[in-house]
Amino acid sequence: MNITTIFKQSLFLLGMAVCSNISYAQDATIDGIKIFEGVGEVENVGYYNVYQEDGEKGKFRDYTINFLDYEYNTIGKEKIQLSKRAGVIHSESNDSHLAITFGDLKEKSHLAYSFDKNGSIAGKIELTPGKFFDSKIYKSSNGFVISNTIREKLMSAKSTIEIIKVNNEMNEIWTKTLEEGKAISITDILSTENGVAVVYTSGKGMKKESYNQNLMRLDNYGEVVFDEAFANNYYYYPNKILLEDKNTYVFGSYPEEGKSRPVGVFGIGFSPEGDVILKEEVSFEMDILPASKGIMTEEQLNVKDAPQFVVNDAIKTDEGFYLITETIRLRPAIGGSVNVGTGGSGGSLSMNTAFIMGDFIILKFNKELGLDQVKFVTKEENKIVVQGAVFNVNVYAHMFTSQNMSNYQFCVENSEGNPAMVYTIIEGYRNKVRVGIADITTEEMVTKSEPIESEMGKIKNVEAYKVLKNEVGRLSVFLYKSKLISYYNLNY
Repeated sequence: MNITTIFKQSLFLLGMAVCSNISYAQDATIDGIKIFEGVGEVENVGYYNVYQEDGEKGKFRDYTINFLDYEYNTIGKEKIQLSKRAGVIHSESNDSHLAITFGDLKEKSHLAYSFDKNGSIAGKIELTPGKFFDSKIYKSSNGFVISNTIREKLMSAKSTIEIIKVNNEMNEIWTKTLEEGKAISITDILSTENGVAVVYTSGKGMKKESYNQNLMRLDNYGEVVFDEAFANNYYYYPNKILLEDKNTYVFGSYPEEGKSRPVGVFGIGFSPEGDVILKEEVSFEMDILPASKGIMTEEQLNVKDAPQFVVNDAIKTDEGFYLITETIRLRPAIGGSVNVGTGGSGGSLSMNTAFIMGDFIILKFNKELGLDQVKFVTKEENKIVVQGAVFNVNVYAHMFTSQNMSNYQFCVENSEGNPAMVYTIIEGYRNKVRVGIADITTEEMVTKSEPIESEMGKIKNVEAYKVLKNEVGRLSVFLYKSKLISYYNLNY
């Protein structure tokens, strides 16, 4: 396995909404890969890659976990033996360790490993397996919280959910089990020194009113402090949870009364006792669209009809919160290749759905969740095709990050010390990955954002890509194609 430093060829672009002095360079490659399994960040250290090297054969294979620093030097390497039907489910890092969950279909085993930041295995825990593997890791002080959704049948919504608090060595501290009928899915978990907050959906039946959206707070011993329903609608969809002082905040999208399609964005604040103390609903038709009148047309806004919404992120500031929302329109797409699908990618004559990814709308809330400002970050449309018929974007909300569907990636601090959002645009089917950066705090109501032109925007048939945080002032863009991992630097 060779890591080769490539001569840097930089391309520069000065744009209205892009930080100055931006350059791309293909800085490193890793070759000799038979099967790529996953990539991610290791906080304050660098990155990890999981892959099978050329030459791995047989029913059981060595999965290499390669740790790199921000300059792409190998700082550690471990091998884990799993069957050839295993894969990475999820990963997360905290101040001192990285955790990765693996699912092994042949052995029907569901495992979580932890690694120290030298790349050495620190611990392992076996999770309860179901018919398929559905686990997610959340960072915590001196450890992690793992949510494990266990379904006994592939097509059943019935599930048991385990919320497991572990230390850095994967030793179990406590487990809270949400039995069948109590919860059907976990939306988000936040763990702090004061305990664990969990947003989940509960209910059963065919009516959307039969489902509740719930916030549960657990103390450091796994005991329930409160467990309250804040919405009685399957499509009143929470996306993000935050903690500010002692209060808990949940943000997401909401539908019209009696309907399912998301038409706006909400924010709810909860007291330490679970009482709703603040609430705001922002309507696209009543609040957002009127803010654009006189400064841009609907064509310039890149929204020719009412969009659906996903809340990508909520950024805390001294004054309140910035909500980053992505506007999406759904259109039928018959046949052709798909970007995301449970049946795998490839041609199909079945009815698929095109997600038309439009502009970002930034909502500035004050500490009382009052709407202070509506801002627009405009960009060109791009299309992501999903297998099957989809009528509500929140059906696929969990895939926006897990399958890299979202144009939004994350926020960084720019040279002025302001939050700047990083986004991607792909053209067609896994083609031409481009990256842009836009300040979300400018006084201008409209920020016209253009992606950065580079050699990455010419590459076709990309098998996997991901934007990764680097040291301050730099990003890394990961691409995988034809048994080769490439890293591109982005300085800002």
